[in-house]
Amino acid sequence: MSQFHVTQTLKTEKAFIIKGILLEGQISKGMVIHVSLNNSLQVTGGINGDQEK
Repeated sequence: MSQFHVTQTLKTEKAFIIKGILLEGQISKGMVIHVSLNNSLQVTGGINGDQEK
C-alpha cells in the first residue's frame, strides 16, 4: 500500500486537488485513493495522471 503525506489541498470548479509527497510505494494513473478526514468522513477519488516534478 502506498503512503502519501498531504502538503496542500486545492479546489477548482471541477476538481478537488490533493498535493503532497509520496512516502512509500507507487502511485499510477487510474488508481483509486481513500482519504480519511475524520472518524466518520472518508473521501474517495481517482488519480488522473497529471504530474509536477
